[in-house]
Amino acid sequence: FHSKGSFSLLYVGYPVVRFVKDLTLINMTVHAEHERMQALATLQDSWHVVAAKPAHQLYVLVIGESARRDALGAFGGHWKNTPFMSHANGVLFQNYLAAASSTQKSLGLTLTLVGEDGQPQYQNNIVTLAKRAGFKTYWLSNQGQLGRYDTAIASVAKRADAVHFMKDGNFFSQDTQDMDLLKFTDEALSEKFDGPKLIVYHLIGSHPKACERTHHRYETFVNNEEVSCYLYSITQTDQFLAALNQQLKNSGQSFSMIYFSDHGL
Repeated sequence: FHSKGSFSLLYVGYPVVRFVKDLTLINMTVHAEHERMQALATLQDSWHVVAAKPAHQLYVLVIGESARRDALGAFGGHWKNTPFMSHANGVLFQNYLAAASSTQKSLGLTLTLVGEDGQPQYQNNIVTLAKRAGFKTYWLSNQGQLGRYDTAIASVAKRADAVHFMKDGNFFSQDTQDMDLLKFTDEALSEKFDGPKLIVYHLIGSHPKACERTHHRYETFVNNEEVSCYLYSITQTDQFLAALNQQLKNSGQSFSMIYFSDHGL
């Protein structure tokens, strides 16, 4: 095959080359985000809150991981693997699309103010905004942290008033379950504070390899063990939301709870 112009492996469509290309570009993007985040981590936020009139005492945000919409029964998936989400008294956002296909890039664009250049301003994030508005803030994570500002999301998390990471290193460093995060809930709910609270849970969710998350348990066999475990990992997230919802109800405080996944798979 011959055509005019320059030839580059980056534009070859063969699967193996395409895979290497995509992986390389993603890694380059993440590395660039790391460097930019580290430069922004020490900057003071520039929020100017005009007014804040919270309707609830508790605002709870649950960030999932690698959950495809069509893998959730509540969103029309073929498997009844989300009994809580499917019947909860809430709103299902059917048209939400992740901002990117990797955790750091997606949450960097989702949890921060995005500048005119299209780049996230990591210092101007949901945590610093809540603090400016008079909220007590909590960040409870089952993902890893390699250092104080080693990742974009860690830099956001570390700005909260109370921070708990279940893992000291990366997310492969320890076998911890998302359900383990619930042990921090009572502390956050019972802490004396006159104003509202923002509590963020960051799950490991359905991150590959799913069978490690489920300890090779699954309810329905679909294609292979990994896919089957993946579908059951969605159920585990649903169970987490159900248990957290019950904790919030038991507190007797008014609350709202939002769940979304950083991206699909």
